[in-house]
Amino acid sequence: MARSQATCPSRYVNGRTAAPPPSRYTEIGMNFDERWQRLTERHDALTQSMELFQHGIAEVRAAAAQRAAITDAHISRILDVVEKQAGNIDKLAIVAHHHEQRLDRLEGRLRRKAP
Repeated sequence: MARSQATCPSRYVNGRTAAPPPSRYTEIGMNFDERWQRLTERHDALTQSMELFQHGIAEVRAAAAQRAAITDAHISRILDVVEKQAGNIDKLAIVAHHHEQRLDRLEGRLRRKAP
């Protein structure tokens, strides 16, 4: 039997139950109440962290909504300017067309008068 203990780890040592291996979630020597208290403290800390996180997210969302509203206003103004410029370009195209027709008429008169 001594050989089987050496090759196969057992929960029993010398006929007694061995202590469980240390865990990162429990400290050696802590009783149930102490572990429960520690768990409660961790839970409270996590709850507080989540509340802070949610508050931060709400602030980020509010700031993003404000920036989006400002951006929408800027885009609206830019579109107004573009529409006005498009109208001005159309007017310039009409003026250029009329000048071209006038030049064509003048060139036609000059050709007819030339010997």
